[in-house]
Amino acid sequence: MGIVSSNKLINFFRSTCKSYFRLPFIFQDLYKYKDNTSVILFTDNSLLWPTYSPKHKIGNTIHESPKIKVSLISSIKNEKDNIICWLERICAQTYKPDEIIIVDGGSTDGSFDILKAQKSLFPIPIQIHSNSGGNIAQSRNIAISLACNEIIAVTDFGCLPAYDWLEKILTPFSIDPEIVVSAGIYDPIYPTRYPLTYKKLWLWGDLLKIKPQTYLPPGGSSAFQKKAWHEIGGYPEWLTLTGEDTLFDLKLKQLGGKWAFVPEAVVEWNAPKNYYYFIIKLFHWATGDGEMKNRGIFFWRYSLLLITTISLFILFIIFPILISNWFNKQLISIFYLVIFFLIFLGLRLWSKKNNLPEQLFMYKVTGSLAQFFGYINGSSRQDIINLKRYKKNEGIVILLSGVPIDDTGGGARCTQLSMEFLRRNYVVIYLYRFPRNETKDLDIQIHHPNLIEISIVGLNYKHLLKSFQRLIKTMKNLTIIEHPIPDFLPIVKYIKKLGGTILYDKIDEWDTSLGGNWYSKNVEKKFIKQSQILTATVPVLAIHLNQVSGRNVHLISNAFNPLIFNPDSNFKFPKDMPEGAWTGIYIGALWGNWFDWILLREIAETYPNAVFPIIGDISEIPRSFPKNVHFLGLKKQCEIPAYLKFSNVAMIPWYVNKITQATSPLKAYEFVAMRLPIVAPRLEPLNNFPGIYQALDRDDFVNSLDFARKKLLEMDLISTFLATNNWEYRTKQILDLL
Repeated sequence: MGIVSSNKLINFFRSTCKSYFRLPFIFQDLYKYKDNTSVILFTDNSLLWPTYSPKHKIGNTIHESPKIKVSLISSIKNEKDNIICWLERICAQTYKPDEIIIVDGGSTDGSFDILKAQKSLFPIPIQIHSNSGGNIAQSRNIAISLACNEIIAVTDFGCLPAYDWLEKILTPFSIDPEIVVSAGIYDPIYPTRYPLTYKKLWLWGDLLKIKPQTYLPPGGSSAFQKKAWHEIGGYPEWLTLTGEDTLFDLKLKQLGGKWAFVPEAVVEWNAPKNYYYFIIKLFHWATGDGEMKNRGIFFWRYSLLLITTISLFILFIIFPILISNWFNKQLISIFYLVIFFLIFLGLRLWSKKNNLPEQLFMYKVTGSLAQFFGYINGSSRQDIINLKRYKKNEGIVILLSGVPIDDTGGGARCTQLSMEFLRRNYVVIYLYRFPRNETKDLDIQIHHPNLIEISIVGLNYKHLLKSFQRLIKTMKNLTIIEHPIPDFLPIVKYIKKLGGTILYDKIDEWDTSLGGNWYSKNVEKKFIKQSQILTATVPVLAIHLNQVSGRNVHLISNAFNPLIFNPDSNFKFPKDMPEGAWTGIYIGALWGNWFDWILLREIAETYPNAVFPIIGDISEIPRSFPKNVHFLGLKKQCEIPAYLKFSNVAMIPWYVNKITQATSPLKAYEFVAMRLPIVAPRLEPLNNFPGIYQALDRDDFVNSLDFARKKLLEMDLISTFLATNNWEYRTKQILDLL
């Protein structure tokens, strides 16, 4: 008992810290990129990652298989001293590219003219194009768009590929045509006295520090399928200077598929020639991370290092000076000697442990600070960066909901609207107030490059919205309030101050148990006053909203997702689906004072040969229920169509009360989409549904189930209904209100 209590206490402490103690906004990663890849290690060196799996040998496969056609692309800017050597390396590759496409980013040292002069002498077909003033991402995208082949290999001037680099990095494609990306490595070359120690200090060229599954290849040592480049929208051209390869890799990781990691595909890279350029390089790299809001936690740690260093400096250096009038000067001198001795001893121990010269400790410290200030530089420019990043988007939608986007299996109204706006090329900022409160974590991953989902608890919303204020002012924008939670009110006022359009969407009768302890009529009136557009999901809510506001209210009911609920799809019979003479299914909420448990029992007892799968979150399964009722728990929305496909009739065993008469049952639309007859009580929001039987009482409900499952549906009515009751149509209705 004591162990259980302590575990609960620890979990409570963790969840509290996660909810209320978050990183400062400037260090928060706003975009989530899930790794959906499976990485295969391709190497002939058995000593490298001996326990890693899956693993495959390279051998001489590429020369034994049908030739892989590959386009080698490269960008260049002011690299005249490296051109001849680079071309010689490419010409001497053990596996030759079918074409080379080079794009110059506006060289001023004569690089473009040298390339033009070498073109006629080169034995491989070569294209040379100019992209004056463009960045690396733009140059690469231009080159790839001009490529004739489906496999793209990438390296850059300033890098020297090993003579077998192209052969090694292409081998995985010859072994497994399903490979999407083949990742090589780069080996830094230093014009310094400490090349090996530099590598060890900054983890450059240290294979043992690489984890194949999470490794992101550098832009100058990779190959990939052209269709993958196209699917993710190419390299991000909105970044100012650096970071394009990192974000490109993250988006490819999210795209998924098979990846290859080939540690023997090596490109030599000319590292910064001295300490100054080294610090500048770190600063620029971190600026790129800041602009794309990536790896903020690492730079937050650097900030803690900075704070600690300054604090120690004040404590041990300045403080003794301040108190020197009260202490003997000899004691102060001894204090300083002790401090300097401890610093010296610490450096010696660090040097011995890491096998590095002591002076490189300061390189590491100053390098960390350079990265910290670089990240701050990039992250603080979010308003300008976002304008560049999203200039091709249709607009921006801010959605204020009570629950996270993956709540209730990812099937909620707020989630469906968000996904539809994303499909329409809108930027979606999804803000929620309460944590997910479900008994089962389905591990639903909803990711999109244009989606930002974040809890408002502890959020500095002004900093967030300021980074999007130019988009709000210059693009089509809409803020949708789903839950009139008091915490959202200052956010709405600030958005309106920035010029945002506010829509209050009344989705439930909050003046009931649904409103919990957060609902306030006065606060809701304030939301209504702030909103330029008012919508409701059912007529009774629209009438109520009209009476309170004295304004026009638009009816925007729930709908279904045709991409998921398609009865013509080839579904497999779910493993936990019960089998019986026939199946009556319910999907939805199992809590609150609207679900009729007595009715469910009567149904099960009346039809002992039938089975009744009940899908929905439930904390405790009711005891002594008939055995033909099967509580299957919460399911992902994408899993639900299979259960509906193998059912005969859908049921909505609800009471008729204030809550249910003001509810637009989202699942009812999905039942119709899967061509299932429905039995429900007499609820006004269900009046115009095709194939529905609205019972007068419990007895009528029970009897209607057997009748409904046998009756043929009128498909023409269903098709007409579905044409105007899908989320695409609903989103269009909302946008038309703008």
